[in-house]
Amino acid sequence: MPTVNSQTVKNFLKDHVYNLTVSSRGGGIVGLPDYEIHPREFLEYAEAELIDLKSNRSVVNCISNLKRAIDSQIDIFLFSLNLFDYYKKKRLGIDRKLGFIEKCGMFSKYSLSRINSIRNKLEHEYKIPKIDDIYVYFDIVSAFISTLEVQLLIGGGDAILSFLLVEFPEDESEDETPIGRLISEYDPENRTHTFIWSKKEVEEKYVASAENLEELAAFIRYHILLLNINRTYHGEYANSQFSRL
Repeated sequence: MPTVNSQTVKNFLKDHVYNLTVSSRGGGIVGLPDYEIHPREFLEYAEAELIDLKSNRSVVNCISNLKRAIDSQIDIFLFSLNLFDYYKKKRLGIDRKLGFIEKCGMFSKYSLSRINSIRNKLEHEYKIPKIDDIYVYFDIVSAFISTLEVQLLIGGGDAILSFLLVEFPEDESEDETPIGRLISEYDPENRTHTFIWSKKEVEEKYVASAENLEELAAFIRYHILLLNINRTYHGEYANSQFSRL
């Protein structure tokens, strides 16, 4: 269930997405762990096993390396948000981590369920997955890693997004009128995400923290949508994405 704050922020963004004009973006240097083996290296190890999947050993090695690729990429992402130690302290496992990523809107629920299904066959049912499933698993994991790599900057260079709120005149020859400002900011040090907006001199502020991971994930999800407006999306598509939340 959405919290009151996340619902309020979502409604404001839905109502004003057409009035947003990118002002600036920025942030600090993203913090990353010093791992000796990186997710893409595990992916390479898995790909090497794909050449010969005739033996059960190759199948198990392939899936094991894909599992390590997923686990390490998730931990790197959480580290970038300064949430890794929080999850470790709370003893929140892979299912909770994947659930957080799903709520952030970074990967589809269907794809994540496929990942869990194939992992569980080997780890809990001790069954060798079908060859076709392994190729699908490899493609999903590759996409998963690429997606999380892009979003690492939420904890760094893309942590702060600033927009002007404007009203567009009926006469296209006239300039738009500024009516306020919107700021979305993730703060890794405090593990909080803040939305602040002012409209016609009325200011509102909403803060989500790690104490409510579901609300924090929702705020990050909205931040990613705003970031994508800045990168590629136009207002109509972004609005449709907000309406689906």
